[in-house]
Amino acid sequence: MQLSTQKLKQVRGNKGWSQEVLAKASGLSLRTIQRIESEGNASAESALALASALEVSPNQLQSSENPIEVNWTRRKIMHRLIALIVVLSSIFTLFNLAATPLNYGNKVVFFFLVPM
Repeated sequence: MQLSTQKLKQVRGNKGWSQEVLAKASGLSLRTIQRIESEGNASAESALALASALEVSPNQLQSSENPIEVNWTRRKIMHRLIALIVVLSSIFTLFNLAATPLNYGNKVVFFFLVPM
């Protein structure tokens, strides 16, 4: 379970607790508290113990960030779409030219050759 390190530190700070006090109140080791506050990774049991000791719901300690970052922007999508269209039109043109070498004056072939 991914916990927000900032939220955890904030809730602990609001209570005026040190990491040692939180460790005793939650029944977790000091090293576990340190690891969770630095990395944000916690087992479900540890998250429940922390939430119970801090008197908050486990959802309030969860990270609001999505661990999977989606970096697809419209610009990237459009660039890849244009690149795909260019590649497919090139392949189509090559097959068309190879299949019918006498049709170089064909309008369809002309429209595919102009962008190339």
